[in-house]
Amino acid sequence: GYRTDVIEFVAGEHTAKNLMIRAVATGRPDADAAARLDDLMTRWGVRPAIIDRLDRIGA
Repeated sequence: GYRTDVIEFVAGEHTAKNLMIRAVATGRPDADAAARLDDLMTRWGVRPAIIDRLDRIGA
């Protein structure tokens, strides 16, 4: 799993595009992540192409 947060890395008065998504590996897999993803895909009626591509390569 990852711990994530969004930080402002340039003051807002200088640019509107100043957010950075930062992720730090925790070393612990998130056991519920796949179930939450499946639930979201079902609710929204979508299947991101990356899911099919990862399935094809066995990832």
